[in-house]
Amino acid sequence: MGEYYKYTPYTKPDKEKHGLELCELLNTPGKCCDLIAIEEIGLFLPAICRDMIDGDYTAELAKFLLPAFIIISAWSPSLEQFKEWHRSFANEYFISSVLANACTARSKRTIKIGNGGIVSKKGTISGICLKDIKREKCMKTCDAEGCLYILEYDFSYIDKIKNTDIEVTRYKI
Repeated sequence: MGEYYKYTPYTKPDKEKHGLELCELLNTPGKCCDLIAIEEIGLFLPAICRDMIDGDYTAELAKFLLPAFIIISAWSPSLEQFKEWHRSFANEYFISSVLANACTARSKRTIKIGNGGIVSKKGTISGICLKDIKREKCMKTCDAEGCLYILEYDFSYIDKIKNTDIEVTRYKI
């Protein structure tokens, strides 16, 4: 359907000087992702780590395109800032989302490595059902084998109390 280019480069505080150290060079345009539209589901908007955290760029695209999903790829030691964006997009635009974070970006002692959110309703009020992606006893073998987490989103609305859900499954590669 189209292409999305990473907008904001990754920076971190410079320990020796005042200001920020540029850790990622982006040409104009930056790194490219494809926008995917799937019949009967909708548009999938990719968002790359810093573009999501900084907010403005991804928020403008979401407001304009109104995707069904936002798929965030990241290499981030922090998950909390992404949860706030999951909530915001679900509440304002009825968009479900997932954070596909690099496992190695988190400390090996940390259980939570990513998260996903699905739009949920209670009566006439919309909100979000958030699920954490957690390591499953793999920390000792993490360097020796890879894995892939699949998030299955259930939009059935059969259960009036818990009307949407996400099931997380880990597969060894």
